[in-house]
Amino acid sequence: MAEQPELMVLTGANAGKRFAVGEKGIRLGRSSANDIHEDDLGLSRTHCIFERDGESGVAVIDLASANGTFVNGEQLGCDRRVLKPGDVVEAGDVRLRVMGAAAQPSPARGASAVDLGLGASKSGAAPAAKPAAPRKPAHAILLVAVAAIAIAAVAVLFFAPVPGELGTSGEGEAAAETVDELVSFEYEKVDATASRLFRYDMTIDGASGMLHVVCDDVPVADRHIDKSAKLDPDAVARVMRTLDECGWEGLDDSYAGSPADGGNALRLWRMRAVRRRTDGSRVKEVVVENTVEPVQFSKIREALEAFSKNELGIWAVEYSVDRLLELSAQSAKLGDLKFSEKDVEYGNLSAAIDAYKEALFYLETVNPKPASFDVIKTNLKSAAVALDEVFQDHRILADKAMGLGNWDEARRELRILCALVPDRRDPRNVAASENLVDVETRSESEEKGGSR
Repeated sequence: MAEQPELMVLTGANAGKRFAVGEKGIRLGRSSANDIHEDDLGLSRTHCIFERDGESGVAVIDLASANGTFVNGEQLGCDRRVLKPGDVVEAGDVRLRVMGAAAQPSPARGASAVDLGLGASKSGAAPAAKPAAPRKPAHAILLVAVAAIAIAAVAVLFFAPVPGELGTSGEGEAAAETVDELVSFEYEKVDATASRLFRYDMTIDGASGMLHVVCDDVPVADRHIDKSAKLDPDAVARVMRTLDECGWEGLDDSYAGSPADGGNALRLWRMRAVRRRTDGSRVKEVVVENTVEPVQFSKIREALEAFSKNELGIWAVEYSVDRLLELSAQSAKLGDLKFSEKDVEYGNLSAAIDAYKEALFYLETVNPKPASFDVIKTNLKSAAVALDEVFQDHRILADKAMGLGNWDEARRELRILCALVPDRRDPRNVAASENLVDVETRSESEEKGGSR
């Protein structure tokens, strides 16, 4: 029975909550993908990780965060720090205390150094191995880790009974219409060395039509993307057509080569499709590891990467940080120009807001955030407040004119409202446009001698 350490959050949205540090460790950061998620700009997307040390201890590692991690007021730096009960860890505005816990059964685990699991531990302590099991190559350890979750999830789908499955013997000899339904699909790409890990994971749930993409590039770039979108049935059908047209069924299950960089590097592509078909084919997985992709596999991969980026608008991940900073600066400059000319044209405030939002979008995956990030956020808020004030002033004038039956004045003010918020999807534009139609109708009625 080993004591399972706990962390108690002292400040932030999770204040008062306790988190047990299990064998997989606990990640803290701004991204919702972390075990402890805090919406704090002082945190990096993935700021630090707490991991088990021996049977009942806990250690903390800073993951190249922008603002650093502190233990009892002392900055951690790049070293792994073993903690003791009562220690206080600070990251951004979040403070956590190391707590003890009731004894819990858990396997022993040796201390590990700051490593991606691709090579020998710098601390010299090796992970515990099962008795009589051969030692796995370093690159295979990461492969097993990144594939375990996906395999477990798909296993549930694979062994569950399939409702309404076609092709049973009682249907007679008449040829039934071929049914091909996507149950689930996953595409994973891993490019890792001892100092960098890039992972791109795309999943599609056929039942709900949800597309989910998670992309991490750590620790150097500290870039993280986690986005989802609901696909329409045609989009899901396009995925299956891509598989068939590019020769999915003709691919072997595995393509393997020799690991690079002395065995401490991994380049992996993996695809798994679960399909419900009349011919009984249900699951196929293809893994390409440390070798050149087959042509058919490459075509499928490129098509699906383009598909997910178009559906979720995550094309920015393809650009370097320098290019994203340049694009953000250009958009921010346009926002400043439109804001300064807010009195020249009614639509300039909305244009400024759109430009500032675009500037922030370019910085979404950039960490640490540049100094311009806070400036753009402040300017965006100022432009939004200014637009709201001007809009309210003209709406009062429009309401007054409509109440008095002054249709010319009402028409003018309503047109100004539409110009202030030109986006026809905006509820303010919708309301002003509807009132404008009503005013035009009433005005024409009066000109023809009708009543109000």
